[in-house]
Amino acid sequence: MSKSLVFAAAFLLLGCSVAEDPSARDKSVLVYKTPTCPCCATYVRYLERNGYTTHVVDLAPSQLSSKREALGVPAHQQSCHTSIFQKYVVEGHVPIEAIEHLLASQPTVRGISVPAMPLHSPGMGPRGNKPLPVYLLVNAGEVPVPFEYPDPALIDKSPHQETGPVQLDLSATRANSMKSPDSSSPEEEMPQ
Repeated sequence: MSKSLVFAAAFLLLGCSVAEDPSARDKSVLVYKTPTCPCCATYVRYLERNGYTTHVVDLAPSQLSSKREALGVPAHQQSCHTSIFQKYVVEGHVPIEAIEHLLASQPTVRGISVPAMPLHSPGMGPRGNKPLPVYLLVNAGEVPVPFEYPDPALIDKSPHQETGPVQLDLSATRANSMKSPDSSSPEEEMPQ
């Protein structure tokens, strides 16, 4: 058995052994990536700067594809690395705000994804001032469903503004994504 598989098995067993105390494992993350991906290494440092203990498993590209398949990440939602936060799969350059919202709300989902490697996502350059679309993981062939989270690009910090998750129309954010039936702009859907 390879060293990385032994480590992954130990990580999962450790997670099971502390199941009675969720806070003991809240800040551990297992990251599967290829050894030559520079943006993956930058994303790992991003997680560490935000208080997470990272356990990195470098895999050959074919092994990473097999791992994604086993974890239920469809091809149209893949990026360059796959992470495990508690019981959730987090695919790609997902912002910490979305991950922490996922962990705090504990929805009944497989995980979340930022498909491809969008500019201004964590690990892909400085954060922009536009919303970063995050999606729930779906089955192969299904249209990705937006995951609502408090994106700092959309939150007005003034005391009179209500803050929190917003529903976005993400149809125009990626040229190759499927068109959403809702054609309103993100500004039209922000809380008033």
